[in-house]
Amino acid sequence: MSGMRLFGNFLLLVGATSLLVAALAFAVDRHGQDRILPRPVALEKDAGSPATTPTPQRDALVSGALEATAEPSRTAVPSETSTPVATREPTTTPTPTPTLANPGVPIRMAIPSLGVDSQVKEAGTYWEQGQLVWETLPFVVAHYRATAKAGEVGNAVFSGHVTSHNAGNVFQDLYQIELGDRVRVFTDAAEFVYEVSEVRLVLPTETSVMEPTSDERITLITCAGEWNPSKREYSHRLIVTAKLKR
Repeated sequence: MSGMRLFGNFLLLVGATSLLVAALAFAVDRHGQDRILPRPVALEKDAGSPATTPTPQRDALVSGALEATAEPSRTAVPSETSTPVATREPTTTPTPTPTLANPGVPIRMAIPSLGVDSQVKEAGTYWEQGQLVWETLPFVVAHYRATAKAGEVGNAVFSGHVTSHNAGNVFQDLYQIELGDRVRVFTDAAEFVYEVSEVRLVLPTETSVMEPTSDERITLITCAGEWNPSKREYSHRLIVTAKLKR
């Protein structure tokens, strides 16, 4: 009886040993598979967590190439061989011809090159001993009202004393004027600029210098030459002609 019990215990021990060996063999085999096959990434995450979308920055960090992050895209610049943009030739606007101000009675004259800047007053003519005399005015430039106005077609004639104790010397330096110098004549509403074109000496009897002309000009007259004490007059007249600049 005791022999049967011992035999039964032996069988139980053998069976338990077999099960233990089989379990150990299974465990060793599963451990080897874990070392050979990597575990899926999804198995390491919670089943309820959403998958993370990879970004370029994260991929660069993972690969160890942050410095190699791609540059932002650039807009292509057309090369010189691209189709040229149609252009329109600039139109040239003709320069309008300046319109001169209306002619008027002169009230002031300036000759910058000589330092002359004088008031202008109207003068006329009178008869003396049977001769026509052109009036001169003291200390100012005289404009003869019978001649053209400032800026008007014709010959505007002006006169001034060269030296006089009682009448001034507004044109004392007129002999120094040169061709091309400017004479500026003012009215109450405008300014007219004339350019000197001729300088000459004539006899006192030469009155043609006061005649009308077909262009816009001025004639400046003053005494010149030698002084004659007995006649109390100069031997010549200095004539300066200037034409209107447009």
